[in-house]
Amino acid sequence: MACQSIVTIGRKGLLKGDLTAKKLVVSGSFDGCCNVDSLEITKTGKVMGEIRATELIIAKGGRFTGHCREKDAPQEVAVTEAQEPVKGIERSGKSTIERCLDGKLPASNQAASSPQKERLKTG
Repeated sequence: MACQSIVTIGRKGLLKGDLTAKKLVVSGSFDGCCNVDSLEITKTGKVMGEIRATELIIAKGGRFTGHCREKDAPQEVAVTEAQEPVKGIERSGKSTIERCLDGKLPASNQAASSPQKERLKTG
């Protein structure tokens, strides 16, 4: 079920299945997967299942059994053209750890103390 508004499940109500809505208020029972901006479980509410929500409110006495993940906020991405051609990065064929083990620390790590170098060599 998909709704662009608020879905309310009354004290004696039961909804089983998938739900996408702006807000879900549960005073009865919900069993399923929901994707909402806000989920409110009242003191008589019971929710079982998978939840993806930006906001989760559980009143004292309300019950939730399942998994909950934070809903990602919509992100705006600006796409622009590169001012100059992008140049590739040359690789030596060895990873940073392999170069460190060979005693050739990258420039950013050359100021490291001797014990750190020894740990890398023996590690």
